Amino acid sequence: MHPSWLAAEAFDVRSYPKSWWAESLATPAQHFPCLEEDIKAEVAIIGAGYTGLNAALGLASRHSMDTIVLEAAQPGWGASGRNGGFCSPGGAHMGYDEMINKWGLETTRELCQAQEDAIAYVGNLGESLNIDFDRAGSGEYIVGSGARAHQDAIDEAQWMNSKLGVAASALSQDDLRERGLFSPLFTGALHMPRGFGLHPLKYTLGLARAAAEAGVRIFGDSGVSSWRQEGGEHVLETARGTVRAKHVLLATNGYTPSGVGKPMASRLMPVFSNILVTRVLSKEELQAQGWLKTELAADDRELLHYFRLLPDGRFMFGGRGGIGGTQTEEAIVRRRLVAEFRSLFPAWREVSFDYFWSGLVCLCRDNVFHVGAMPERNNAWYGLAFHGGGVSMASWAGAALADMIAGASSSEFKIPDPMRKPIPWMPFPPLRPLYLRGAYTWFGLKERLQGKKLITD
Repeated sequence: MHPSWLAAEAFDVRSYPKSWWAESLATPAQHFPCLEEDIKAEVAIIGAGYTGLNAALGLASRHSMDTIVLEAAQPGWGASGRNGGFCSPGGAHMGYDEMINKWGLETTRELCQAQEDAIAYVGNLGESLNIDFDRAGSGEYIVGSGARAHQDAIDEAQWMNSKLGVAASALSQDDLRERGLFSPLFTGALHMPRGFGLHPLKYTLGLARAAAEAGVRIFGDSGVSSWRQEGGEHVLETARGTVRAKHVLLATNGYTPSGVGKPMASRLMPVFSNILVTRVLSKEELQAQGWLKTELAADDRELLHYFRLLPDGRFMFGGRGGIGGTQTEEAIVRRRLVAEFRSLFPAWREVSFDYFWSGLVCLCRDNVFHVGAMPERNNAWYGLAFHGGGVSMASWAGAALADMIAGASSSEFKIPDPMRKPIPWMPFPPLRPLYLRGAYTWFGLKERLQGKKLITD
């Protein structure tokens, strides 16, 4: 059962999102069969995305544990196959200064190191497993607008270097033009030389292939309808079969069902993110705008836009928006996103879009990801709430969970202490759509006050 305020079509596993990622596959995705029997395993994983597949791969390859993955659709149907492909620092929705105030400098440095390790992990994994996921660009740019954007970037870069040891640098509008990352609205930027772009669906399908080759049994079209414990076993029921396992990992993030996902589901806030992809742009069109590089970029708004030039010459432009995910609401969000794109990139005002799709990212009350054991169930685990930064962090967290579940005496994956704590409760969970609507209204007001509003509503 999906959260009550979300449109049923957002959880309709019978239809695959018509994304550029799905359309650009050179060969059809591998189809994994439905579970049609009663079986046993040491570990059962719910969800075949970055968290679940990396955990499954680690359990099978590093710990030789009999592992099953149950996916309601097929691997890559959810966020892991439809996101923007930003392998960059993520897992939290707060600034580093806020982290220091909340946890102290040392813990914040540990999280920064985890983010660095997560990016390196994905890059190394792709090479070791021979996953051709169209790696592109190097580093990430956070761009700003207004008279103070460049000075703010200078201050932020100096602070990050001195406090966190992050090799950040500041760029002016002229610097951005010279680097081939130009918009007349971008008057400054913070550059961090870490992160890269990838094809998220190719990455997910490569993980599924590698996990299957390592002995993991993956079942598609096998959504879990009930989860109970009998003695020392977990019992997961699907439409046509049952799994009994000693351990269960919940790895469904923004698509966590409200029934089977109890008690974690009510602590999560699924939020829509939306992506536009243009037709292929000519060299002349790219030069006219001054955007020539495939680097990762995002603006500094609360409801940020994220964008990058894809290797084939298309331009991807994404942003948050939408409460319920109905078709009517999606049409409104699309119009707004198109208008904002045209405001930021005026040389492309007449450029058409070939693709638009939406998907769910997952937030929680304290704005950081969480990994660990469920306090309410024995031998039950979760990796959830990656705040739109799951390409790197959910992958790395999945690998860390494999070591946790296996009871490894040591692990190269060091989860900072705040992320090991249980996900905090969401006050009055039925009011979550009202919380989200209030947040969107407040963020819009702040944009107007800060002079960052791109279009008039």
